Amino acid sequence: MKVIYLPAEIEADVLPVVAKSLKYLDKKVGILTTAQHLSRLKDVQKFLLKEGFKAEIGGQVLGCNQTNVKKIEAKVDCFLYIGSGRFHPIGIGLKTKKKVVCANPLNEEVSVLDRTFVDVYEKKKQGAMLKFYDASNVGVLITTKSGQNRYKLALKLEKKYPDKKFYFFVCETLMFNELENFPFIDCWVNTMCLRIMDDREKFAKPVVNMDDVL
Repeated sequence: MKVIYLPAEIEADVLPVVAKSLKYLDKKVGILTTAQHLSRLKDVQKFLLKEGFKAEIGGQVLGCNQTNVKKIEAKVDCFLYIGSGRFHPIGIGLKTKKKVVCANPLNEEVSVLDRTFVDVYEKKKQGAMLKFYDASNVGVLITTKSGQNRYKLALKLEKKYPDKKFYFFVCETLMFNELENFPFIDCWVNTMCLRIMDDREKFAKPVVNMDDVL
């Protein structure tokens, strides 16, 4: 099936909320957003430069793809995320230890990401990794969704950990309650959207991302 992606922009002026965020920003700023505000990033960069900041455009950020975050991380002291919600800022925070300032053009509110959530997330991940190393039977979650299917990469798990028995579970959409039908699984490896880990409480057994164990 062919998939066509059509970006839908929001007609909202982002500069007023960016102006409110200035007092929270460090000298070197990395600018990130979603597809809805992508066309306004050059305007934001010009505004920040005029205000005396050094601004790097990172571009679009996705929940399961933080490439643009890593691309500019070494050049900046903090990140300015333009958009609504906490989903993407948390993803940025998990990928980097730097400050994330959130500027919401829809309600013109500014906030700074609470690092406590990120620290708790990292501790849970470390605990799950220890469970994975001790596990004998490992369930590997694979999706058929376009852009997220990483079955071939998942096969490398068997070569890297020959002492473990891997079971591959393929689905289109993950139903958490279905996993309870396989009590012999000691630990799950997620090859789907990386942010499924935000719902780790829905897993009866420990779960780790494939990128972490490979």
